[in-house]
Amino acid sequence: MGPKYRSIILLLVVFVMGSISGFFLRGIYDHQKIESSRRHMTNNQQRSGSRFVSFFTRVIKPNAQQKTEVNSILGKWDDRMKGLQVRFAQESQSGFQTMVNELSPLLDSKQMHELKEALEKFGPHRRYPRSSKKKNQYH
Repeated sequence: MGPKYRSIILLLVVFVMGSISGFFLRGIYDHQKIESSRRHMTNNQQRSGSRFVSFFTRVIKPNAQQKTEVNSILGKWDDRMKGLQVRFAQESQSGFQTMVNELSPLLDSKQMHELKEALEKFGPHRRYPRSSKKKNQYH
């Protein structure tokens, strides 16, 4: 084997070893980052109980005397806001369905299709990711 081939093989071996070590180091880095994020979120949830309470606690910055009373008030409002969100989603969903039912006798198939597509973009679920395979719920 000549020196030319030895150099090429040596370069390939160094490249492969660098790629493998980079792959494993990146995995370790990602794992540590995920664990750090998970620990941070767990600590926040243990301290405050919810994102709502945590957010407003950071905004208000209560002192030691206010902390328990502020947390109890924010916890009460957290429950109310969650209930409000659920009711709004249900009521708006039924409202959209009623609107589609009232419009369906007046619209042709192309217009109905456009309406259903618009509702998929505009509906109460729009804050959440939609899969492309999701069936249209406004039939």
